[in-house]
Amino acid sequence: MISKIIICAILLQAVAFGFNDDDFDGVENMFDKCPNTNIDELVDITGCPKSKLTSRPQFDVQLGFNYYKNNSGSSNSTSFSANGYFDRLSVEVASSYPSSSQQDENEEDSDSIDISLFYKFEPSFDITTWLGFGVSIPTSKSTQNTEKSDYSLYLNCSKEFENTDLFGGVNYTFVNSKNTEDTTYQNTFGYYFGAKYYADDFISYDLQYATTKSEIADEVDISNLSFGTNYNLTSNWFARVELSAGLSESADDFGFSTKIGYSF
Repeated sequence: MISKIIICAILLQAVAFGFNDDDFDGVENMFDKCPNTNIDELVDITGCPKSKLTSRPQFDVQLGFNYYKNNSGSSNSTSFSANGYFDRLSVEVASSYPSSSQQDENEEDSDSIDISLFYKFEPSFDITTWLGFGVSIPTSKSTQNTEKSDYSLYLNCSKEFENTDLFGGVNYTFVNSKNTEDTTYQNTFGYYFGAKYYADDFISYDLQYATTKSEIADEVDISNLSFGTNYNLTSNWFARVELSAGLSESADDFGFSTKIGYSF
């Protein structure tokens, strides 16, 4: 009732003095830098919510362990990532390191540092979209001429419901590895989709299908299905456990990974 009275008062003022304020935040349209704000939001003199102006960057760091098994054997590695969130921009730096014994046995694999940058667009039709760019920088030598950086483009989307998110995306990678007598490399295209269910404020589950074209020209696409569980241990600490199963000959038959992270 009180909100209706306020709206009526603002409307009367607009009629009386020629004051145009479509979102009723007290800032005239011609000076309003954030149109269509909710009537219960506190705004500054430019018409923008003060919560947006005072939002602080957020960061998190994650340490993980990964295990994969396929027809030729098994492998394990440790991973590290650091993420920064700055309003609509997010930055991720990640790297994975195989065990020293496996690295010596399989010299064709090379370590790399992956850097990704994403920009978040305002929701349209209640769908949030991220556009991203990434670069994978090799940090070790390889016998397969994979020592040049690869570049990737990403388009990710998600739609929120009451307790569930639907998500999906596509990616394209420009592979710069040099061809050899036995191996021909190619650019790759992939996509994924899935759903995430929030059981409560502490636990959520997600199921995802992903497929991507192999960077080696004569190999079949890499497809897998994964299931993950996310835990909010405290206000800062969180963890994730993930199981994956290969759905194509070129994918790992089984995968297990676990991560623990700290946000601040």
